[in-house]
Amino acid sequence: MIRNRCTALIRDAASERPRSSPPLTFLSLSREIRDEIYGLALVSTSLIIVWKVQWKGECHYYPEPEGEAWPSNGRMKRLSSALHWQEVDQEAILASLRPLAVDIILCNKTVSHEAARMFYTRNTFAFLGQHNWDPIVSWLQSIGPAN
Repeated sequence: MIRNRCTALIRDAASERPRSSPPLTFLSLSREIRDEIYGLALVSTSLIIVWKVQWKGECHYYPEPEGEAWPSNGRMKRLSSALHWQEVDQEAILASLRPLAVDIILCNKTVSHEAARMFYTRNTFAFLGQHNWDPIVSWLQSIGPAN
């Protein structure tokens, strides 16, 4: 569907050019048509997941030691420890980007600038799960103030 729409936009632009014109390239298309193509390729109808994390935990219990090394007042029968970690859901992150043609951002400097602007201004980005602000700050720093 997107490919058909892009092809139709380019075909319309090509039909308006005289035959003696130089070959049609992507950058020779008008900015309006390029923006339309960027929108079809890079704007998602759903959230783009940048970070999705879930806390995981596992408890370990150790049996009561024998002897006088531990208080015998009945309050401390077992020593326990709990491990907690964050598990990042990489599949959810990739699935939110899969329908988009984000590789277009890597074409060249002009296309990169135009496409990145469309991608970052027209999409909604999500940071899901319990987390601290470090991933958000890191992501914002990596995309830069222009985006």
